[in-house]
Amino acid sequence: MNIPVVANNGGHVKTDFLVLPKSRYAMSRATFSPDLFEKMPTVKYFADVFKARYGVGIADWTRDIMTFLVICDAINRAGSTDPEA
Repeated sequence: MNIPVVANNGGHVKTDFLVLPKSRYAMSRATFSPDLFEKMPTVKYFADVFKARYGVGIADWTRDIMTFLVICDAINRAGSTDPEA
């Protein structure tokens, strides 16, 4: 078996990589699917605002965004930034 690319972390799903001649041999997964736009219009709105502000889509940033949102939710539920809360 000859695998030209074995990778992790999703960088190999970027369009810059996909135009390389041997990229058609890569198997990958994405952390975000635009299918959510139809199911959850708020996600589409957020994606549009993010793209307008930062010039890139949210697909590369979904893990970071979700980490931030989970932390915000935890702080809101605790009513404090105190770790014990």
